[in-house]
Amino acid sequence: MNPPLRVAVLDDYQNVALQMTDWSPVTSRAEVMVFDDHLADEDALVARLAPFDVVFVMRERTPLPRSVLHRLPRLRMIASTGNANASIDMAAAAELGIHVSHTGGSVASTVE
Repeated sequence: MNPPLRVAVLDDYQNVALQMTDWSPVTSRAEVMVFDDHLADEDALVARLAPFDVVFVMRERTPLPRSVLHRLPRLRMIASTGNANASIDMAAAAELGIHVSHTGGSVASTVE
């Protein structure tokens, strides 16, 4: 039997990610763990993310460069808020077979 799918949600410093939408389609198939702190140290980040299959990142808060991605053999998907994320090494992700997904977004300015 395969181990359960594990999902990490990073940098949820307000602890609201699981309350902002219906996560039941995910939580019915995977274990979800939310982290409200930020890790800048790459070794600490790799140790934290090693047991996860999927990582949800909040914009550019936690960089995922090649030096991190190649040390996460279990990682299969990265999901990011917004329609692009400059902190994810897309070439390394592609080479390692890690799917990267982004949410939609708008380039319109906020109405003041």
